[in-house]
Amino acid sequence: MLIFLDLAEPVILSSDMVKEIIKETNFATADNEKRPILTGVNFKYQDNHLFAVATDSYRLSQKNLKLRTHSKTFNIVIPNKSLDDLSKILDHVNEEIEVFINPNKILFKMNKIWFQTRLLEGTYPDTAKIIPVNFPTVITFNKEELLNAVDRVSLLSPRDRESNYNIIKLTLRPDQVVEISSTNTEVGDAKEEIIPSEDVVGELISIAFSSKYLNEALKAFNSTEVTLNFAGEIKPFVVKGNQDPDLLHLILPVRID
Repeated sequence: MLIFLDLAEPVILSSDMVKEIIKETNFATADNEKRPILTGVNFKYQDNHLFAVATDSYRLSQKNLKLRTHSKTFNIVIPNKSLDDLSKILDHVNEEIEVFINPNKILFKMNKIWFQTRLLEGTYPDTAKIIPVNFPTVITFNKEELLNAVDRVSLLSPRDRESNYNIIKLTLRPDQVVEISSTNTEVGDAKEEIIPSEDVVGELISIAFSSKYLNEALKAFNSTEVTLNFAGEIKPFVVKGNQDPDLLHLILPVRID
């Protein structure tokens, strides 16, 4: 039963925009309930900008969109399962959506469909503090070439004990060729070489991380080229796309012996 008291001043969003936000962020939410607030996407509106952020503590996805003027600010967290359900509904919708926000719930009002869900309680972490701003190394790739190389190498890569995800290593060599590799004592080693699509900017680097996280981040972009922006070998790196200026993904590295 719908119990929604305040239907004043909705936020107006296109169905395509909402579908895009869900596609590009929801996969980065947490699966487990150890930190319930991370099992949802944080939607924050201020200064005519809507920020949608998802993180599971090991990676982050952030979408930043400029909206038409809306007088009220808000800072809410929508459960990932609810967003999955909403996305399925929006596959059959092509219209503007009125979004009504109350302290404990949110309503998406379409022409013939009303979708209401609860909001997660608690304070979402200030993720802006963990996104680096200085990048000593910036490497640009053709997205499909990088994605294919990551997929092939990950087939033989070892699993990280903590995350249970396959770990690969990216190394920028002095000849400006990038190696994507894995070392697995049980099934053997794997290595792919990629020539960056543009001149590399900055220092040599060797960094290990989850192949799953990079794979999912790359698939979220519509871009044909992506840049991997490295703040250091033990610091998070940021992925951006040439055709997605409002989207970024962040991935934490993994220490390997």
